[in-house]
Amino acid sequence: GEEVPGATLTIKDEEGNIVDRWISEETPHMISGKLLEAGKTYKLIEESAPDGYHYTVEVEFTVPQHDDGTGIKKVEIVDEKTEIPFTKSDITTSEELPGAHIQIKDKDGNIIDEWTSTEEEHVITGELNAGETYIMHEEGAPDGYYYSEDIEFTVPEYKDDVKKVEMKDAPTIISIQKIDSETGEPV
Repeated sequence: GEEVPGATLTIKDEEGNIVDRWISEETPHMISGKLLEAGKTYKLIEESAPDGYHYTVEVEFTVPQHDDGTGIKKVEIVDEKTEIPFTKSDITTSEELPGAHIQIKDKDGNIIDEWTSTEEEHVITGELNAGETYIMHEEGAPDGYYYSEDIEFTVPEYKDDVKKVEMKDAPTIISIQKIDSETGEPV
C-alpha cells in the first residue's frame, strides 16, 4: 500500500495526447485542475516499471462534472513485485533434481541470485526487472548428470505472462565394453 518510486507514468487524453508525465516518488503526484477537464476521460499508463516490479495495465478514469464529494479523489495503479519460478529437473523423468548449483546472472555477468536445487522449485521475488534479460547458469551439476547449457530468459512485463524457467539435466551415460585384443570383437 506504500508509494513505489521509480515508475514512469503518463496521463493521456481521449485523443492520445500527453497531459502529464512524471517519475513516481515516495509521495503521491498531484495534478492541478487546469490539466484535467471535468467530464473528460483519461488514461493513466505506466511506461516503465520500477526495478523489481511488473508493469501495471493502464487505468481509465473520468473527471466528474461536479464536485459533490463522490468524485475522483485518487487514481492509483498497483504494482506487483516480479516473481519468477525456476525449476531444475531430470530430462528423462521431468522430476525436480536436487543438488545442482544454479546462478542467475544479469547481462553484465553479475550474479543476482544463486542456490542449490532441491525437490521444490526456487522463486525469486522482486530482484529481477520486468523486460530485462538474464541468464540461468548451472555452476555445478548433481552427481551422475551432465551440465546443462545456459538458458537466456526475459522477465515478462506483466505478471499474467510469467512462466517458470526450466533447466533440465541429462544423466551421464557411459558405455563400457570388453573386447578381444586380437579380434577386436566384444567378449
